[in-house]
Amino acid sequence: MKKYVFVLLMVFGFFASAQAAYHHEGEADAPRFVEAYPELEGTKLDGCALCHTGGEYEKKPGKFVEVGNCQWCHMTYGYDGSGNITETLNPYGKDYKDAGRSVSAFSSIESEDSDEDGYTNIVEINALSYPGDANDDPTKIPAPRVTYTLKDIESLSHHIQFMLMNTHRSGDFYVEYEGVTILDLLEDAGMIKDTTTAVSVYAPDGYSYTYELNTGGEYYYIDGTYPQAQYYYDSEADLSLGGWCDYSALSCTGRSNGDTITVDGGLKLILAYKRDGAYLETGILSEENKLEGEGPYRSVPPQMVPSPPDQLATAENQDVIWPFNDEEDHNAGFSARTVVAIRVEPLPEGTTDFNWYQGGWDYVDDQEVIIYGNIASGSIEGVVTDQTTGDPVDKAAVSTNKGGYTTLTDATGGFSLSGLKVDTYTLSVSASGYQSASQSVTVTNDSTETANFTLSQSSSQCPIESVLSDNNALTLLRNYRDNVLMQDTSGRRYVRYYYENAAEMVFLLFSNNEIREKMVEALGVIMPSIENGKKRMEPAFTKVQTAKIENLIEELKKVGSPRLQRAICQFENDFVKGSFKKEFVLP
Repeated sequence: MKKYVFVLLMVFGFFASAQAAYHHEGEADAPRFVEAYPELEGTKLDGCALCHTGGEYEKKPGKFVEVGNCQWCHMTYGYDGSGNITETLNPYGKDYKDAGRSVSAFSSIESEDSDEDGYTNIVEINALSYPGDANDDPTKIPAPRVTYTLKDIESLSHHIQFMLMNTHRSGDFYVEYEGVTILDLLEDAGMIKDTTTAVSVYAPDGYSYTYELNTGGEYYYIDGTYPQAQYYYDSEADLSLGGWCDYSALSCTGRSNGDTITVDGGLKLILAYKRDGAYLETGILSEENKLEGEGPYRSVPPQMVPSPPDQLATAENQDVIWPFNDEEDHNAGFSARTVVAIRVEPLPEGTTDFNWYQGGWDYVDDQEVIIYGNIASGSIEGVVTDQTTGDPVDKAAVSTNKGGYTTLTDATGGFSLSGLKVDTYTLSVSASGYQSASQSVTVTNDSTETANFTLSQSSSQCPIESVLSDNNALTLLRNYRDNVLMQDTSGRRYVRYYYENAAEMVFLLFSNNEIREKMVEALGVIMPSIENGKKRMEPAFTKVQTAKIENLIEELKKVGSPRLQRAICQFENDFVKGSFKKEFVLP
């Protein structure tokens, strides 16, 4: 029954106050920032990039690789903390450290211009631009962009292709990848094809590669079919027999040397999410600062010049059937693993680049990829006011139901969302002490749509508090969160899950009576079990109670966004598979 406790905590836990962002264990500065600026909890400033910077290292003579703050910190400061943390700080981080590294330190440096870009720190903070990054300032607007979830991508026409991945030295392999052609994905995102010059893909470890749009050049291309290939097999090359090429994929079954490889629709450059029928293993940054895994997305270019799997470049024995040939097409080396962003060149003038190396790992965790740059887009602007007084509502959260667009209102109640993909959206607004509201807005190319909101004050900031006669259950949940979940790595992951979806849950409970009723019903029937389980934090549920909980979960799956649905399903999956191995029970 424990999984139901956690899923309920995911629903009810939204109403306990804590950090919204996911931070390193023992990391104290982000909570201090949230204490200094509580309205900025969960924004892009609520994270490592506020104070830390990326860097670059020399991979080989004359070849430098740029990495983000996470990887740079691991490389410079070290997993064991043996390095110099100051070397990882940006100008704002250094000023904060010099000011005493406390809650009051943030306010003491508000009037300074840490990154010397002409804007004081507080001006940049209020504009949600990094006060420690001179390339990010209040005058810049984000490049047109759209965020795709795995569900979004799977809804597009999928492409399956069996092919050779030919490497230089890590081992060749035959494989069947499934995904979407990058051309189809970019066209769905609204790429302006006539003026697009190139397409670049980025991974969070710093790797990037630029593809050409059309055929005829020297590089791999987006728009076009690659040459048909043949299947090469020889026992000398077989990895299982001491060779260098992996033929173990089920898709190799029944094939013989010299067979023509037939692919429905032809070989294409795709963004893959499955390999041999299974979802790609999610990429992680190892303790050695190396990217392990290839998912959730991998860019996969076929060979431009079909060739056999040649011997490893590092192998001493080159007296083999297919010795290493540097002139052959080693397409695997131009395949980006764990893709988090795709940039369509050129960026519109006056826009900021997507800082892929600062926040890219969040996209990996959420199975999302952002497309940005030269795409058709429009804007939405408006004003949010109090229905009773007419006063502006400051720092109200404004977000769309898809695409990943969100912002906060300013002191005048005004907001602006720019760079939205051409589409129809449900625009939602929520603010503390108010009932949430939404409306449909259609965005067209090069247009600015207006969407004004008047919010009604809420009698209760928290829907669950209007249901309970006392705060016993809420206190229990908060205690469980702080004293049990936050003390364990998997528990902290769970905490991140529910806080990432807090805004949507609050909106659903305010706007959807059925969800609210099922929540109230579920809470009511489990109260005795929660009370009885206080001491051991392990309430047991009856079949009737379990049914009420499952009804609530299923209803949330129906009406929740793809992100919320995925979080709830992941939650259930974690407990069914037992991936949360530690028993979250108080001593």
